[in-house]
Amino acid sequence: MDRTDRLRDVPYKSLRSESLRMDIYRPAGRAGSALPAVILVHGDGPPDWLKDIKDWGQYVSWGELLAASGFVAITFNHRSTEGWTRIPEAASDVEDLVALVRTRASTWSIDPDRLAIWVASAGGFLGAHVALTNRPAARCLVVYYGLMAPAPLPSSDLARFVVAERLDKEGPSIFVARAGLDRPRLNETLDRFADAAMKAGLDLELHNHAGGRHAFDVLDPGPRSTEIISRSLEFLKGQLFS
Repeated sequence: MDRTDRLRDVPYKSLRSESLRMDIYRPAGRAGSALPAVILVHGDGPPDWLKDIKDWGQYVSWGELLAASGFVAITFNHRSTEGWTRIPEAASDVEDLVALVRTRASTWSIDPDRLAIWVASAGGFLGAHVALTNRPAARCLVVYYGLMAPAPLPSSDLARFVVAERLDKEGPSIFVARAGLDRPRLNETLDRFADAAMKAGLDLELHNHAGGRHAFDVLDPGPRSTEIISRSLEFLKGQLFS
């Protein structure tokens, strides 16, 4: 993981008060080779909490691990939903990030037709929404302890973010890592999403970490967490390198 290259603080969207930025991780010594990319969508929280989330150890480690495994990894910060009042704004940041990656793919030696969206926590429905709207370039979706519908129940103009209701046979392959000790409300949305994926006839790989907490990859090191992380990488390789 220490033999990776990191391009830091690349602006991807300018706002009145700030510039949103991303980091790009690549395997060392692979410049010029167009590689599949994994875009990591973080969860939600207060604005001050999210502004530097791509520099948290969790996301730096994921970026390095994915790059060491042969992918381009992209971490970035999107805006807060500010207590579910600005969901479309946060979603637009994810949409604009993916659009820019596809538009400038050759600049960063990315294959624009081999993308994976990796979502965590309350970024679940934001990233899944974008994955569904970027088919077939978004070949697969990885969900770690994801909230897959806004809370509380959305109004009619937010119905598009209840992603379980939008799944059909044209959807991406999906990998779900579920934390058994997570909040019941969150797991209810995740279980509904997984059930809808199976009913739609999509390829679904589901792992339940029965003793795992929310963010088990950080909080619960051990054989089961290691197994799920390893399977995540194998899933991505099967989807993006085949």
